[in-house]
Amino acid sequence: MRSIYVVRHSAREPHEPHLSLPGVRMARAQGELLGPMARVCSSPALRCIETVVALGCAVQEECDALALPDDDALAMEFDLIGSFADAVRQIEHGTYMPAYARSLRTFVESIAEELYDHEDALLVTHGGVVEVLTALLAGADATAKLGMGVGFCDGVRLIIDNDGVSDHWTVQRLCT
Repeated sequence: MRSIYVVRHSAREPHEPHLSLPGVRMARAQGELLGPMARVCSSPALRCIETVVALGCAVQEECDALALPDDDALAMEFDLIGSFADAVRQIEHGTYMPAYARSLRTFVESIAEELYDHEDALLVTHGGVVEVLTALLAGADATAKLGMGVGFCDGVRLIIDNDGVSDHWTVQRLCT
């Protein structure tokens, strides 16, 4: 069994690049709940990198795949995601989201393939990305039960079981 923790960055003041003091405290509290990570990837955004550090980890890789898309049309579809069910709808019916979601899935599956049994990875990213990734890997039924989208320093644990033929993903919501 392997796990990938996907966490939204912590809190910052509006229009500020750095985490706020409450955001740092929030990330430190969440970091105490996490164990050691075999791999740590972050969106290149400063708020994500600072969240990784406040969680008690070091950024091993900045990954553009974890960044918010800079395509305006895709960004408009991201703006419609307020819950995990919304992410499912955008993947199923969005114009641009299906292709984005497939590329995100390929990226995360490559990370999963590099993990040994009983190893975990941490991905720090943005709201919307967490929900889309969860919907892709855990499936629509499991994802819809998670309710509202993630808040600051909130996320999911995607647990990967391999039966020797294919990966099976289950999801747990993180609690701070």
